[in-house]
Order: sequence, then structure tokens, then C-alpha cells
Amino acid sequence: MASRPAWTLIVEDRFGTVTDEHVFDAGALVIGRSRQSDIVLPSENVSRSHARALVEAGRLYMEDLGSSNGIWLDGDRVEGRVEVGDGSVVRVGDFLLRIRGGKGSSESSTVYARLIGCSPGAMDQTLDVVAPTTLVGRGRDCGLVLVDPSVSRVHSRLRVRPDGVILVEDVASANGLFVNETRVKVWQLSAGDRVRFGNVEFLVEIPDSGTVEIPVYKGSPFSRRMKVLLPFAIGLLAVVMLIVLGAIIVPGMFEAESEVPGDLVPADGFSSPDQSSSSDLSVTPPASALAIEKARAFLAAGRLDAASGALIAIPESDPMSFEAVALSNRIESERVATRALFDADQALQNGQIEIAISRLMSFSVESPRFPEAKVRLQALRPILLRKQREACVGHKITSVPCIRSRSLLAKVEVMVR
Repeated sequence: MASRPAWTLIVEDRFGTVTDEHVFDAGALVIGRSRQSDIVLPSENVSRSHARALVEAGRLYMEDLGSSNGIWLDGDRVEGRVEVGDGSVVRVGDFLLRIRGGKGSSESSTVYARLIGCSPGAMDQTLDVVAPTTLVGRGRDCGLVLVDPSVSRVHSRLRVRPDGVILVEDVASANGLFVNETRVKVWQLSAGDRVRFGNVEFLVEIPDSGTVEIPVYKGSPFSRRMKVLLPFAIGLLAVVMLIVLGAIIVPGMFEAESEVPGDLVPADGFSSPDQSSSSDLSVTPPASALAIEKARAFLAAGRLDAASGALIAIPESDPMSFEAVALSNRIESERVATRALFDADQALQNGQIEIAISRLMSFSVESPRFPEAKVRLQALRPILLRKQREACVGHKITSVPCIRSRSLLAKVEVMVR
């Protein structure tokens, strides 16, 4: 028997960012500003109970519940109830609800990817990605629900592009998105990747082995070079070691058989001045070692461009420079952190506190400049406390400014803890 058509409501804020996703095939969802609503839209121009989405006989309807600002379907204001279909766009206040689905189970039968739980809290979970856009988070209306305190209500987003490429994106989560233990903002998933939302980790399985791989980020140039040439470098190192051992052992084997005329051997047992031994030869440091030392000195002096330029001098024939890879990552981390601190200071000078906090909260705890960001956030706590008291005074505790100020302060508290 055919299953009922499933409908998906994708919520976008006024900046075009997807903030929520709701999938249902029966019943009704109340939309409004109230926390008791099924779909909460925190905006002053959204009524407490603004509208309702309901499914009857497989058809989806949107209904205005007597709101002040109404609902708008594809640019036209709607009075009462109206039927909507796949591709329709409904505006409620500052938010857009994009309608997807309603074509039965045949459309969702394709499994684009499968996430197999491999962390203690998710060992018994297997999650199938069957929609072009899927939200991952703790919220009950996310496409993939993860019940774990380290996972944000809307943590990440999985997107399947028309060419079959599967991308995972961080949606401003508190504890970050990690792929193969690297924190990322956006990443193309491949079979065998380990993706972690907060503390919940999954192994990626892609049923379609023909997926086109177009990397979004594959590491620094040094790490890519090292990965390609590492097998050749190991063989080259083995050859060099054999040559060195031969240079030490072979001369000793033939030394007793050498015939040196007696008049050429000094009577006092010392070599003559023009017969320098091999131990007196100076050893020239390799080009990679000199480049790394220069880059390290420039980095210590804060000259990041000069440090990056020094590493470029490392020859292509030296893929074994693990130090260069680590140093390159440190330089890039310092560059990102320096830019974020500069942007935050500029925003503070202009009185743009929320922008400054956003830049300061972009730091990873592993960043060498994280302590500087932490100090700035600690200095902003009294200002945020005062703004929260002003926004929540009296009966305004459920107002949007109050909720926003409390949420912002809570995030800062986590960072400075």
C-alpha cells in the first residue's frame, strides 16, 4: 500500500539562512511567536498564534489564524485557508516557509547517504539521508534528530547537490562540526569519512559509488603534496640510509689491504696539512631546514606573510617536511585569529557589540590567540548583563529582545567558562 505524501516546511529568516525544517504527513502545526507554537518564529511582526499548516487527505493547506500582518503566498496576501503545493513560498512576518514534497514515498526512496553511529551515544543509530536538504540537530522537527546535550537545536545542514555531491555545513552550532577530527564550516562528504556533531560521531556510507568528488577543502598545499609523495619519500630515505651505511662500513673493510708508500706516512703519526680528513668537511643545511627556520623566526615576530613566503622556498623534492606542514597550519591559524580580533576591535569601537561577539566566538579553543578573545568576551559580560536586564524588565521576559539577549549571554558564558 502506498504511503501518505510527506511534506517538508523549510524555514528561512530574513537573511536567507535556513533556521529550521519540519517534516509531517498528517495533522496540523501551529505557527507563531509563542513558545507553545509547533513552529516558533521569534519576530515582533509575527503574532503569538499566527497561522496553521495542516494536511487533509494528503493535501497541504495554510490558514491565517487572524494575525495582524497576515500570511502571503507567492507574493499575494491570503485570506482564510489556501492549498499550497511543492515549490510554494509562504511569508510569515520576516520569515519564509518553503514547501517541499507531497509527491508520495517514491521521491524519498533514494538514500543519498547513510550515517552509521560509532560513538558511545550513537552506536545503535543508523540515519538515512533521503531529502535534498536535511537539518541535523536536537530539535524534534529536524530531519535527523540527535538527542545529546552537545548537539545544538539546529546544529548542521546536509545538502545534496544536483550532481550528487553531498555537503555538510555548520549552522552556527555551539560545539562545532568535525570531519575526520578537523573542525569545518562546510565539507564534501565521501564514503568512509567520520563526521561528528558535537560529541556524536557517525561513519559515512554512500550507497551510490558513482558520486562525483569535488573537494570543498582538502588541506594546505603542503599536506596535499605530502600525501601524494610520501611513498616516494620513504623509498628515497631508505636509499640514502643505505648509502650512508655503505660510506661508513666499506672503507673500513678495505683499509687493511691498502698499500701506502712509507715515505708518505708522517713519522709522528699525524696527517700532513694538505691531507684533510673527511670529518673536517662542513655540512650545508638542506634548503627545507633553512626555510623552516626563517618561517619560524618570521612567525615569532608576527610577520605572517613573510613566514608563508619562506615556506614557499621548500623544494618540491622534499615532501617529508612534516615541520613545514605543521608550521603552515600555525601560520594560517594565526592569520585567521588576527583578522577576527581586528574585526572585533573595529566593531567595538563602532558600538557594534553583537558583531564583535560574533567574531570573538568564531575562535576555536585550540587557537593560540583564543586567550585574547576570551579576555575580550569577559570584559563584555557586564555590558551583556545590563542589556539583558533592560530587555527583560517587567513583563517582557517572553519578548524577542529578551530571548535574544539571554541566548547571547548564555553563549558567551560557555566560551569564557
